[in-house]
Amino acid sequence: MNPGRGAILACVAAIGVGAPALRAGDGEWSDPRGDAMTRLTDPGADGVITPGATLPDLMSARLSGWFPASPEDPYTGSVDNSNSPDVLRIELVFAGLVNPPGPLDLDGPGGLPYAPFRFGFSPVYGYLELDLDDDPDTGGVFHPFALTRYLANVGRFGRTPVGFPEGRAIIRQGDRDSDFETAPYFERSGAEFELAMCGCWDVTLVSECGNGNGILDAGERMIVNGRFFQLSLAVEEYACFGGTQFGDGPSSKGRYDPPIDLRFTHDKTEDVTRVEMIYPISMQGAAILTGEMQQFPNSIFGGGNHFALQEALNEFVLVAVIADIVNDEELDTLLHGWQGQNPVDYFDPRAWRATALFGTAYAVQEPVAHFVWSDTGFGEAFGDFNANGVSDEYDVKCLEDEIEALDGTSLDADGVINDIVVIPSFGLDFSVFDMNYSGAVDEDDEALVPPCCADMAEPLGVLDFSDVLAFLTGFATMSELVDCAEPFGVLDFSDIFQFLVDFGAGCD
Repeated sequence: MNPGRGAILACVAAIGVGAPALRAGDGEWSDPRGDAMTRLTDPGADGVITPGATLPDLMSARLSGWFPASPEDPYTGSVDNSNSPDVLRIELVFAGLVNPPGPLDLDGPGGLPYAPFRFGFSPVYGYLELDLDDDPDTGGVFHPFALTRYLANVGRFGRTPVGFPEGRAIIRQGDRDSDFETAPYFERSGAEFELAMCGCWDVTLVSECGNGNGILDAGERMIVNGRFFQLSLAVEEYACFGGTQFGDGPSSKGRYDPPIDLRFTHDKTEDVTRVEMIYPISMQGAAILTGEMQQFPNSIFGGGNHFALQEALNEFVLVAVIADIVNDEELDTLLHGWQGQNPVDYFDPRAWRATALFGTAYAVQEPVAHFVWSDTGFGEAFGDFNANGVSDEYDVKCLEDEIEALDGTSLDADGVINDIVVIPSFGLDFSVFDMNYSGAVDEDDEALVPPCCADMAEPLGVLDFSDVLAFLTGFATMSELVDCAEPFGVLDFSDIFQFLVDFGAGCD
């Protein structure tokens, strides 16, 4: 770092803009507005999207403890900032109007109907994955379900995941394998729970505040019910407890996916849609939300009909021991760290790590693909291929090396050495280097790698106060030269933050 750069950074930071949340600690996870991109996943990437539909553009996720006002109105209340709250509140905020997800025919003929637009023409699908112990080595999702989660798709957006060990995310064509023991280890996400809007189960309308047409329109509020909150990792084979298979219980023994409510509210003034979930963390929380006496957690000795995160974590700890005893290597790999843990130590949502992957559905059902992805979170850098937090000339070199290494090989569909790597089975497969999602890695992608935003003024290669002045002048005059971060074409906080990141890291 150049002398005095720390003082200059402090001066620029005094503008009053805070950095977005990139790690667990405060329960606030942010993502820029306006960075949604269409990422088709069908073979050939030529599926149809509903004309005029809003692409889900995630702006934030807020995880907190909660004091509900009453069982009848759990959404009204106040934040519980204690280290061991009884009730969880999750709030997702999307730009524009998005609708609750209808069911998708994931089971083929005879399964659920293909009705994604039951509640409107802009349904939101996807996953908020929650790592309760903030450890990427404990928890995950097995193949093939892992193919629809964050680590298997973040590369579609020209982004690399933040805070994961090397070799966890799918990077290029050929990485989509079903071998748990080979890299990339995209199954090893660290997630214990997920808020899943996947269309996997039927979704029913509970209530609607609006014109009563069963569609979430602008300015309206709607509550829907489905199996939206669940354990990420399937542990049914070894689970000794988990409730009943009937009524409002889990879909099967050993699962924790009881039907719950989600509330969708569109705010006309801000033009955002808020999605809220209230769920018991402890058994006391379950009693609070039902207005009933507290029950014992379900176990091999029985239990009541209440459901809470506490029960599921008990199951994680137990199955971690069983997987070790029966030598189930894959399950033991993902759960070994949970042996001997006390679930109460993981009740604080502010300490959880979150990743997000959201999108919508095809207008016409595709035989293989189910989702059109549009946004990920949180804190990834566009064009940062070496995962150092900065997009710069070294990332351009990574892209050039990728072309040189794969051009004309079996991973190049045109088989010709022409400085263009054509992605085989594009749509199903992709490359993080295909930044414009064209199906090929070439010089057009190289042109999209953002430059080092901090080196704004002469002498180039030296970062000092002249670069700060040049950036501030460019920002004040709306110069495209300081448009350094997504969403490109818009100058906002993300450009200021990228300047601070680049200036702090240095461009040399």
